[in-house]
This record gives sequence, C-alpha cells and structure tokens, in this order.
Amino acid sequence: MKYNIKNFGAIGDGKNKDTCSLNKAIAAAAEQQGTVLVPPGKYLCGSINLLSGVTLEIQKNAVLLASPDINDYCSPASWNKLPSDPLPYYFIGAFDVEDIVMCGEGTIDGNGGAFWHDEYFFDFTPPLHFDHSRIFDPPRKPKAERPVLIAMERCRNIRMHSLKIINSAAYAVWPLGCDDIRIENLIIRNPRNGPNTDALDIDCCSNVFIRGCDIDAGDDCIALKSDTARLGYEKACERIVVSDCILSSATCAVRVGYEGNG
Repeated sequence: MKYNIKNFGAIGDGKNKDTCSLNKAIAAAAEQQGTVLVPPGKYLCGSINLLSGVTLEIQKNAVLLASPDINDYCSPASWNKLPSDPLPYYFIGAFDVEDIVMCGEGTIDGNGGAFWHDEYFFDFTPPLHFDHSRIFDPPRKPKAERPVLIAMERCRNIRMHSLKIINSAAYAVWPLGCDDIRIENLIIRNPRNGPNTDALDIDCCSNVFIRGCDIDAGDDCIALKSDTARLGYEKACERIVVSDCILSSATCAVRVGYEGNG
C-alpha cells in the first residue's frame, strides 16, 4: 500500500513544519510494509524515523528540507554517546530496523549552512559565488551542535537509490553497525567549504555494495572505518564493493581505516 503524506496533514510549503505528518505516515506504512509517498513540494522537517519494512519514496520535484532549528532534532538513546559529541543528532534516522528503502527522483536537503558560522578556519575571503571547479575552499567553522543527514545503526537490508542529497550539515549518509547495504545511483553535492561533510561513511558495516554514484563532497566521498567506540562493541568494516562512481573532493575519494579502533 502507498501512503501519501498529504493525507496525513503535510503542507509542503517549506515554511510550516511537516515532521509529525511524515512520522505518522511512516508509522502507518510500517503496519503494512508499505510505501510513504512524498509528492512534489518542499517539506520542512525535524527528525524523521524510519521503521522496518517501509519504503520512503521522494518523488520528482519533492524536497525534504532539514529544519534550521537544532531543537527539532532527536538524539537516539541507543547511540553510545561520546564525550563532547559534535554530532549527536540526525535528520533521517533508522535504528534497529530492517528492510528499508529510500528512493525516488526527489531531493533531501540538509540545510547545512544553518549549522555553520560565517567564519573560516583560515584567513579567507569567500567568493561571491561558489564554484565546484576550485579544488579547495577553507571550511567554515561548525556550530556547537548539528545533525547528521541520514543516520542508521544496527540495521539490515538497506536500499538507497536514485535520490539527490545536498547541503548536509555534517556526514550525509552514515550507517553504523549495519549489514547488507546497497547504494546505487545517488547524486550527492556537499559544499567544499562545509566542515565534515563526508558523503558516505560506511562504519562497522559488512556486505556493502556502492555503485553508480556521482559525488562531490566537502570532505571524504566514501570513508570506510570501524568506529567501535561509537557503536559500543567490536565489529569490523568488511566485504565492501565500490564500482562505477564519479568521486570529487579536496580530501579523499575513498578513505580506508582513518577513524576507529575496530
């Protein structure tokens, strides 16, 4: 079955918050292992929680826009929080669930600029217009708290394809302790002056297939790591395939083993 978020009260004007409507539609779809439809419009939201068996389909000309207010975000109790954690929140979250799909021709916009200061780590006068052809721009200083765009922990059987993901405030896609992930044909655009704006952080995950993605990131395009301190138990990052991707960054296209003690 398909569940249109408009039928759950979503407005889609980019001004009124549609968080409750999204989460109500997801809860209803979970009962039937159905599809949540996000039709054309701009939907301003805080934290959205995916549940087992749900497909989130963001249609063409639809935008899920992250709220600029940090108070609209959740920090899941399941996370093994670290001292002075700079990334305790998430926009789209999936925790201890399975069989989830995120797809469609629409856009997920992390509204990253709302979570960075208008100052840089180096003396730098920014240009009037950002140009991705420049290799490096000094990153802006992040605010004390900001959300990860898509965070998943201890999930199984994840599918992501065909979406456009832009302007993440921090990591764009961060599966932690997950198994059986297939990510295909994503377009990811994070500004080069965004701090810690990795595109895909594959963390303590196994059986991961990444294909056909077009990524221009402010930090690593794809990072393979094993942050067991965050996860709370030992789990390796293993059996990863990356193929047929276009990767552009001032840091690393694929970074292996930089962070984590697993």
